[in-house]
Amino acid sequence: MVSRPKCDRPSNRVNGSDRVAVGYIRSAKGVRGCVKLEVLTHRQSRFDELSNVVIERPDSPDRIVDIETWKPDPPGLLIKFSGVDSPEKARATIVGGYVTIPPNEVAPPPPDEYYVSDLIGCSVVGVDGSRLGTVADVLQMPTTDVYVVNDQTREFLIPAVAHFVREVAILDRRIVVRGMDELLPKA
Repeated sequence: MVSRPKCDRPSNRVNGSDRVAVGYIRSAKGVRGCVKLEVLTHRQSRFDELSNVVIERPDSPDRIVDIETWKPDPPGLLIKFSGVDSPEKARATIVGGYVTIPPNEVAPPPPDEYYVSDLIGCSVVGVDGSRLGTVADVLQMPTTDVYVVNDQTREFLIPAVAHFVREVAILDRRIVVRGMDELLPKA
């Protein structure tokens, strides 16, 4: 069975860094510098395990901050960072930034789920062993994810559902698929 890949997103690298995004700061909220955070990891409780993080924001230097407190604020979190004590300071310094962690702190995904960054670059082969291409991207759609596969001459899409995806072997960097005749573009 194939489940949706989960991510600490945007493929989870930010601005080409090696750090992994676990949240995106949407806006300031309240008078004490709290911010609304879009969670980009598979479980909110992940933030219990974090004490300091790096906020990466376009056109700004990276900012190392401590997490003071956080609480659920659907659909995301309400979070307070040390040194950010007003909505004005939050908007000027961290809103629009990604909360990032080093790759060695990424939590393992639940069983039968995969990080997008683990899927990109995997070889895609048919059940007969024929090489079809390499996963270039994963489109996260509302009902199921879709693998974007490139074979050097063409690009095609494979829905990440058990009907088509038979096996995902992350350690072998291989995805085995079947029934691709109706999905493959005619050469």
